[in-house]
Order: sequence, then C-alpha cells, then structure tokens
Amino acid sequence: MASKRNAFRNQPIEAEKQKPNFAKKGAFGLVSEAVARVYKNAIAYIEKSQNGWYYYGERDDLPNQIIEHINNSGTATIAINKLKQFIEADGFADEATGNAMANKDQTWNEVLSEIVENQCKLNGFALKEFFNYENKIVETKVVPIPWIRKRNDNFRVNRLMGEMSKMENHTITYRAYNGDLDKYQRREIIKQEQKEHSQQLGEIFYCFRTKLGRNYDLYPVPDFYAGIEDIISDGAISQLEASNILQGWRAQVVVATGVIDDQNEDDDGKTPKDYFDENLEQFCGADAARVLHLQASTPEEMAKVTVLDNKEIIDMTEKSTIRVGEKVCRLAGVPPILCGFKTAGTLGNVQELKNTMDLFYISIINIQNYITYKLNSLKPNLLNGENLDFTISKLNPFSLLPDSILSRLTDQEVRLLFEIPKVQTEIDELGQPITAIDTEADTTNSVLRDLTGRQIQGFQRIIRKFNQDQFTYEQAAVLLKSSYGFTDEEVDIFLVTKEEEEEEDAIN
Repeated sequence: MASKRNAFRNQPIEAEKQKPNFAKKGAFGLVSEAVARVYKNAIAYIEKSQNGWYYYGERDDLPNQIIEHINNSGTATIAINKLKQFIEADGFADEATGNAMANKDQTWNEVLSEIVENQCKLNGFALKEFFNYENKIVETKVVPIPWIRKRNDNFRVNRLMGEMSKMENHTITYRAYNGDLDKYQRREIIKQEQKEHSQQLGEIFYCFRTKLGRNYDLYPVPDFYAGIEDIISDGAISQLEASNILQGWRAQVVVATGVIDDQNEDDDGKTPKDYFDENLEQFCGADAARVLHLQASTPEEMAKVTVLDNKEIIDMTEKSTIRVGEKVCRLAGVPPILCGFKTAGTLGNVQELKNTMDLFYISIINIQNYITYKLNSLKPNLLNGENLDFTISKLNPFSLLPDSILSRLTDQEVRLLFEIPKVQTEIDELGQPITAIDTEADTTNSVLRDLTGRQIQGFQRIIRKFNQDQFTYEQAAVLLKSSYGFTDEEVDIFLVTKEEEEEEDAIN
C-alpha cells in the first residue's frame, strides 16, 4: 500500500491519468470527479521527491487549489479582500518610503500590496532580490508563492508550477537569499549568472512562519485550510442557487416506471430506453421545456410522476448560505459583520462587537509587524536602506463598519467603539445645556473652545479619516453628532467634501 501511495505522489500527472472516472454526466445529474480530487488533496502533504524537490501538496498543486477555491467562493473572496484592506491600510506610514521605487516599475507601496495578497491567501510571501557589484540590493520584486518549489537549498520557479500545462524547460533555479556574502563573492556570482544566462538571476527571499507538522517548515499552509471544505461548500451553494434560478425554480420530480426495454433497437438504432432518456433530458437544464411528455403503450405501462416540494430546499439553501458564509469569515480571521452578516448577538451587545473587532485588530497588527520585520532584515543590504521605514500604516477596524450598523448604535455605544469621550456641555441656571450660536465663526470657536486636549485629538482623527476617505460622510456625521453634540449645520462646517472644495476653488 505504501509503495503505491509513494508512486502516486512522485508521478502526479500519470496518477491523474490513471484515476477512475467518477463523473457520469446525463439527465440525472453527475457525481463530480472534482469532489474526489478535492478531498484527496485536502491533506497538506509535503515530501521530497526522487528528483530532490519538494511536492507542495499531494499533486504538487496545493497553492493553486487553495486560490481556486477562494476565487470560487464569494464569501471567501470578500473576507480575504477585507483582510488585505486592513493589513495593507494606506501603505507604509512613511510616505517617502511608500513612494520610493522598489524596482523600475513599482513603488514600495505597490510591492507591499502584492506581499499582502500572498500573505492573506497563502500565509507567506517571496521576494526576488537583485544586486549591484557592491552587494547592495537595487531591485526587489514579488514572486507569487504558487510559482515556487524548493529544491535542496535552492528554489525552482515557473509561472505555471503545479499546472498541467507547465513546460519544464521554462523552470529556472534560483539561489536562496544570502545577506552574509561580501561584495567580492557577490561579484563572482553576478558574473557567473551573466555568463550562463545573459543576465543576473537574483536570489529568492522566502518568508513564512513555520508550523508544527511533517515538513511544514518547507512551505506555508494557511490556517483556514483546516476548513477548506466550508470554503468549497460556500461556492457550491452559490452554484446550486444559480442552477435553481436558471431553471426557473422548476419543481423536482420523481419518475417511477417499470422495466424499460434497453436491448431492442429500431431502424434509427434507438431502444425504448433511449427515447425515454431523451424525453427526460428535454425537461432538464436552463432552456428545458416546462412540459414533460411521457408515452406508454398501455395505461399499465404509464410512468408515475411525483412532484416534490421545493420550499424545503429553498429554505435550506438560504440558511446554509448564512451559516456557511459566517464559518468562512471566521476561517479567514475576519469578523462576519465586516462581510455583511448581521447577527442579533453582535448588534445587541456592543461590548461583544468591540471585543471581536479588538481581537481582529490584534491579528492585523501581528501580520503587519511580521511583514515589517522581514523587510527590515533586508535594510542592511538595501541601497539607501537607512532612509527606508517599513512600518505599515494602521486602520481603525471600526472605520469600515457598514453605515447601517453605526446608525443602529446609541451615542454611548459609538463612543465606546471609537474611544471618544463625551463632551461636557455647560448648563444654565435652569439646568438646560447652553447651545445658542449666532454665527458660523462663533460656532467653530465655541465648539473647539469647549473641547479638552484628548477630545480635540478625537475630533481631529474623525476629520482626518473623513478627508482620507476612511469614513464616509454619514459615518463621520454620526460620530460628530453623537460624540460632540454637533448639529447638522455644525457638521456641514467641518465636513467639507471634495466636490465642495472644487466648487469653492472654481469660484475663487
């Protein structure tokens, strides 16, 4: 048994050809070959091949499969994009670093975007480093994780790695990044590569956090892979719903018959069973007929048709969409509320929402710090590295809560989420708050004059995030009114949209 399994692993393409054909297409649906392939590949199997390189999954296509499953799941796609949005934030906090060129075509902010894409989907990223004769890194490019396989201490790179259409003569072997070489050693390597390949190949800087497990120190395996079946199920639910829509929510039926002759053919080479199947096929599919016509020689031979109620299937689909979708969000490490799932428990308990978002923020910071740490390790060899600051900017996790959620929260709940203290208003002799304002200038001065230093910081943070498009007008207005007691007129003074600025500039 073991020898057969090893033979299968070492010859993935041949094994693929030898697999039994599980799929049987026809009027009665199909049992998908893909299902068997998915669950067989669900073990993150990593082992060294006879050729010295390591298989990334049982068929050496694990990262390709993971990305395909994410792309086929609408919920997983949204969740991963939310995760990417928070990790990448506004790029590097230092604008000069973000705008500096990492290579001839990309700034460091653009490189960061690709790094985060790989990190979110596969929990790792890889960079290709190019050097000058002084052993300084002059260019940095991202190499997608699915393109790379390890071979001893080197890396094999092919953009079609793991695909059936891969051409082996397009595979290039790269050295692993070595920052300890001196400039003389680097010069010899560059000259040798230019002699053999007419160009410098560069070195691969492969970054991921290793895990416990057999050979999990060789390739990154994302945490959500443990629940990959839920991500697959989310995509399957969408396909089921699309199928029902295309078929006009046609009722399901059971056709009961006696034995139908499948032996005696007529002049056209068809048996009664062939004609029966053709009638059924005309009733199946998106463009199928809405009337099923079955014929029989005698009343006794007439098929019995039983119509099944679709309501239960429709209800199950709706419930499964929510249940599986929320599971997919949690697998991706993203609060379901950020992906549009609104649960009574979350909205009814602001402290629960705050705790959930705080935990999410901690995980975001953790990932950002790891990326920063790995990039900082390159700085001693980076050309002008002393001028670069790879600290990534931060997004408040509450800034992307839907407007519909914020509008349902009380003033106290909004202040709790955004940690903005309540304004202490003055009270007159009758115990009423003093809010009389005569002019726009008086409004501005009065509002700002009454704020404490911490409150002004909170106020400025709201305005800044609005100007950076991190808050919508509605979100910023809710915060200003609930946290500082602003009226609609006062909100209009401080929240100036880009359109209003352009109109004012045109007038002036």
